[in-house]
Amino acid sequence: WTYTLGYGVAMGTFFVYFSIAPRILIGRYGFSPIGFSLLFGTVALVLIAVARSSGRLLERYGQPGCLRRGMAIIAVGAAALAAREMLLDSVLGFMLPAWLIAVGIAMTVSVSANGALASFSAIAGTSTALYYALSSFFLVGTGTLAVVLLPGATAWPLAVYGLLGAALVLTLLSRHPRER
Repeated sequence: WTYTLGYGVAMGTFFVYFSIAPRILIGRYGFSPIGFSLLFGTVALVLIAVARSSGRLLERYGQPGCLRRGMAIIAVGAAALAAREMLLDSVLGFMLPAWLIAVGIAMTVSVSANGALASFSAIAGTSTALYYALSSFFLVGTGTLAVVLLPGATAWPLAVYGLLGAALVLTLLSRHPRER
């Protein structure tokens, strides 16, 4: 369940990011649609770069270690976004934490399915469907609440979602023995 929730939190942070980024980058900072697309796409580049190194990260930290680090990185990025909203209103103040969160997302999603489904090989199809359905239900439900209830032209939805979600997963992980 912890891995399933971790996947939901990680993908939810991306869901919230792409929900608020247009209002921040176009509406608040005046980027053109092309400029927005190029800047928005840099988050995908970070995701790709980290995903390409996921095998080495897994060897070094193991599944729980990657999940733990991924959630911690998401939390740090979310905290930086909260600080940015209170102290520093700038494009770089938004994008640096978004790139950091992308690192956490990639570390998390690279191990979450295997961690969640390892014990269910006898019912692989059913367990995979349930894994994605439950994590999607969590990320869509809670991500939508964050975007709707918090000011969407700010980084608050992403900051709050990332901090609370990562804190929940890290709390659940603290109940498990550490690996590497």
